[in-house]
Amino acid sequence: MSEPELQNCVLNFAYGANMSPRSLARRRIVPRASSHARLEGHELVFNAPGLPPFEPAFANVRPKPGATVYGVLHWLDPADQVRLDRLEGAGWLYKRVGCDVFGPGDEPYHAFLYRSWPRFPAFRPSRRYLELLVDGAQHFGLPDAWCQMLRSTPAVDWPRMARFFDRLDRFRGRRSG
Repeated sequence: MSEPELQNCVLNFAYGANMSPRSLARRRIVPRASSHARLEGHELVFNAPGLPPFEPAFANVRPKPGATVYGVLHWLDPADQVRLDRLEGAGWLYKRVGCDVFGPGDEPYHAFLYRSWPRFPAFRPSRRYLELLVDGAQHFGLPDAWCQMLRSTPAVDWPRMARFFDRLDRFRGRRSG
């Protein structure tokens, strides 16, 4: 994609399920471009409120000197950013905040990310949710060690509820258009 085509885009740093092309497609979010990226000085935690007990927690980031969170930098049309705000509960569940990340070629970019508000003690995410993170991490070529860390994160597994939440995701994606 050429520079002029990306000029009016909003940059989103995704570190959770929004890394997964499958998850974005269900939500009818179509980035103009996407690439691997990293956020330095932060760590990945699972303390964003979920829907216990089946989706106990979602991903979040918090400052931690020396730590790095790997994720995906999406170039979004402003309309997709508005839709994503709605789907992520921006303003009540997640707060959209600016961040500086390093993307392709180690170039710095100013983007936004969603940080959970409120935060709870860390819980185990669901296996279904972690699979979305791994899917996105592998798709965009995040470091093998990061993919392995995601795969080895302790999780809860509720196969029937996973199917329910997959259907709910598809329904929410249809309604937000």
